[in-house]
Order: sequence, then C-alpha cells, then structure tokens
Amino acid sequence: MFTLIRDPTDTVISAYFHFKHLVKLENFDFFDQVSNMQTKFLLGYDIFSNYQIKNSDFNNLIKLIEDKKLIVGIQKRKSMIDIYNLLELEIDEVDNYILNKKVGISYKKKDVSENLRKYIKKNNSFDYRLFDYVMNS
Repeated sequence: MFTLIRDPTDTVISAYFHFKHLVKLENFDFFDQVSNMQTKFLLGYDIFSNYQIKNSDFNNLIKLIEDKKLIVGIQKRKSMIDIYNLLELEIDEVDNYILNKKVGISYKKKDVSENLRKYIKKNNSFDYRLFDYVMNS
C-alpha cells in the first residue's frame, strides 16, 4: 500500500475551506475538532473522529513504514492531476467525483492568519511528526 501526505497545516486549511459550507462552524471551532487527520486515516480511523492518537499508535504506524508494508510519500505538487500523471493513469480512469469535488472552492494564503497557522500546527502534532519522519527518511 502507498499513500501521499502533505503539509499538515495545508491539509487542515484545505479541509476547512472544502467542508465549511457543510459543517457551519467558525474557524477555531473547526480547528479544535479536526486534528491529525492524516495519521488517523492511516491508522484506520475516520479523519473527523474524536479518537486521541497514542504514541503506541504512532510507533506502530512508523513500524509499518519501516517494514515497507506502507509506503508514504509527500505530495508537493499543486494539482492531484500531476500525481495521476506520475502514476500513468489516464484522466478517464480516475473517479470524476474526486477530481471535481473542489470546483468553486478557492482561498489564498492571506486568508489564514499566521496565528491561526500556529494554532493548527500545535493541534496536529502527530501529523507533523509523520510529515517530518517521511521528509527525513
């Protein structure tokens, strides 16, 4: 199995702008409820669950990576289409829902304050540990 992860703060901000029309939460309410989404996903939990990741969970995840049972890469490209091209998938082979689900959703870096970015980073420590581990492996 393999997966691609991205910068945890960017992931949370992207989720906020994608889901804000559905969840009707203010910024900090959303960011309080959403943490370590990428690590939760890889552990088999719903990304919006209240599950509190333990160090033993994280260590088991790292062991899967070290044993090459899970390959984790960093998604540094701006477009998922680039990843499909890298995997040599034709665009018509990819689920159109995935490609089109963010149509009409846009935001700029200036839309999110530096204080909010710091807050997000603090609330996503396991995702940052995973991101740093993969970046330095």
